[in-house]
Amino acid sequence: MAETTNQSSSSASVSTDEFASYRALSTWAVLCFVLSLLSVLSFAHWFFLWAFPVATLVAGALALRQIASAPQDWAGKRLAQTGVGLAILCFVGSLGTNIYWTNWVQKGGRAAADRFVGKLRAGELESAFWLTMPPGARKQAEKLELKDVPSELAQRYQVFREEFKTLAKGLADGTSTIEFDTVEQTGDQNGQDVAAVIYKVQTPEEAKHILVLATTARLSGTSDVGWHIGLYTNPYQPHSFQIRAPSGHGHSH
Repeated sequence: MAETTNQSSSSASVSTDEFASYRALSTWAVLCFVLSLLSVLSFAHWFFLWAFPVATLVAGALALRQIASAPQDWAGKRLAQTGVGLAILCFVGSLGTNIYWTNWVQKGGRAAADRFVGKLRAGELESAFWLTMPPGARKQAEKLELKDVPSELAQRYQVFREEFKTLAKGLADGTSTIEFDTVEQTGDQNGQDVAAVIYKVQTPEEAKHILVLATTARLSGTSDVGWHIGLYTNPYQPHSFQIRAPSGHGHSH
């Protein structure tokens, strides 16, 4: 009788073990892990910085809840936990990278814009104009004699001079002032880092703003980048400029 009972208990134990070994893998756990792998894209675009990590956390929470409610039926707890951990790691890493990049662009962009404005204050319109050219092209152009300057470049300079000569004169004689206001935005435009730097201008006639868009350019033959003024708008309506970021842009803002 005792032997029969032992055999029954043994059979029940084997059956239970076999049943446990055939627990279904939670679909939520699988989805959580897949989404966590996609969280790597948070380094590629600002939208993914939030989308995939949040989706991973939701899927992970649902997976753990499902498994906890019926552990005898569902497996995948460790898979879900791994997915959640990976998503958090990607989110924190991407957020830190973007904060560092934004600070770098703000500082570099403002420094370049301040150099440009400094030339205007000093009345050095020609020097200010050269700062609107990428560093490589600027070095080549500065070597040219006046007679060798391309007509298109000379025409651009004349337009630039006409636009800023009145302001430069006012800054030089003290009747006008120009002060830094804010870095309105940073971003990527045509593959280059840009910073929209805004200045407040006060003249005897009016108070206005000027936009100075500082842009990076790769230095020829090196991995370094230099800054130039890619765009300026005088006068400028605050918050009216939008950086045209291409899809798949590598930074989040």
